[in-house]
Order: sequence, then structure tokens, then C-alpha cells
Amino acid sequence: GYWFLYRPYQENQVKYTELIKEGKTRMSENNHQAAIGAWEKAQKIKPKDDEAGRLIAGAKEAIARAEAEAKKKKEEADRLAAEEAAKRAEAEAKPEVGTIKTLSARTGRYHVIVGSSIDGDLAMDYAKKMAKKGVSISIIPPFGGKKFHRIAMGNYDTFADAQKVADQLKPEYGQSLWVLKY
Repeated sequence: GYWFLYRPYQENQVKYTELIKEGKTRMSENNHQAAIGAWEKAQKIKPKDDEAGRLIAGAKEAIARAEAEAKKKKEEADRLAAEEAAKRAEAEAKPEVGTIKTLSARTGRYHVIVGSSIDGDLAMDYAKKMAKKGVSISIIPPFGGKKFHRIAMGNYDTFADAQKVADQLKPEYGQSLWVLKY
């Protein structure tokens, strides 16, 4: 009985214990698949023993947690990369400060008028606001008996060119845009 029953039982017990230890060693090395393989071999030796089953379940949970953590880190890295790209795009798209000039004499060109003001300071305030958006502005002083300072955006050789630009800008700046030759 010793050689046929007790001795094989003892050998299986030793092999089972070694496989459990090997699995734990592999788990400590974060080699989850090797640990599961060792514990599955141990489970075949002692199918009724719950220890190997619990260890396998724990290893599978650890794998799932590690995958979820890796996915979370990847999503966070992707989100940060997208935010960084958006910041770069915003910085690149950020308009440069436009220029403001006050015309002192007639130019003979056509200007797209975006606003008028009775006061030169109010005209300058509006021009500064537009310049911060990256738009270059010209202030046309009162002339010909008129008392208004005109705020112009762009100047063109022909009335048709100026009107075309005014029509394109109306959705953004309103329907009150008009063209003036100065």
C-alpha cells in the first residue's frame, strides 16, 4: 500500500505545494499568466481543493484590474494629449493684435465701415476692442461737414471689392456694414 497509495499521494502533495509556490512567485513578478498556468496544473492534481481555484480567480481579477488601470491611464493620457493639442491649436489660432491707425488725409480708396461714433475716444475704444481680436482698424476722422468718426476695416481699390468683403463680414459683424470712399 505504501508504494501504490501513500507514496504517490505524498509526491502529488509535494508537487501541488511546489506549483502553488511557483504560482505565487510568478504573481509577485507580475507574470499573471504563468501564475494561472501553475495553479491550473495544481488544480488538476487536487481538483477538489479550493485554494488553487481561489488563487486563479484572484489572478484573473488582478489581470482585469491591471487592464482597467492601463485603459484608464491610456484614456487619461489621450485626454491630456487632446487638451494639449487644443491649447496649441488655440495658441496658434489666437489672433495677433491688430493695428489701429487714424487717417489724416483722403486716400481715394474704399473702406468697409463697421461703426461710427460722435466721439473720437469712443471710436478709439471700439477700435482697440477690434484690434484685440486681431483685426486691423482705420479711424476716419469727421470730414465734409459730418460729425462722426468712422471705424473702418480694410481698404480696397474698387467699390465692388469692398462691397464683396462687407457682404462676407455681415454674418459676423451685423447688417449695418457699409462702404465709404475716403
